[in-house]
Amino acid sequence: LRSGGKLDSNQELVGLGMANLVGAPFNTFPITGSFSRTTVNADAGAKTTFAGVISALVLLLAVFFLLPLFENLPDVTLGVLIVFAVSKLLDFTVPAELW
Repeated sequence: LRSGGKLDSNQELVGLGMANLVGAPFNTFPITGSFSRTTVNADAGAKTTFAGVISALVLLLAVFFLLPLFENLPDVTLGVLIVFAVSKLLDFTVPAELW
């Protein structure tokens, strides 16, 4: 990883699965990973997972108080913001090297 840490994908998937199992009896939304928010946090220099909590709170505040400002934006504009954030996760040099 960029931060020098080690990623255990099994642990991540077990965590997501357990969150879904615990939330299912309470009719919660399915839990999934968020690559775009993870990318934004990494680019902002986040070092811990608590940054995800902070970004979720900021997102809630934006939804509640700033939603009228985003009402007139076309969906394509919001989609481009997500694609731009996620595009930093992709490494386009690897396919070129494999070719």
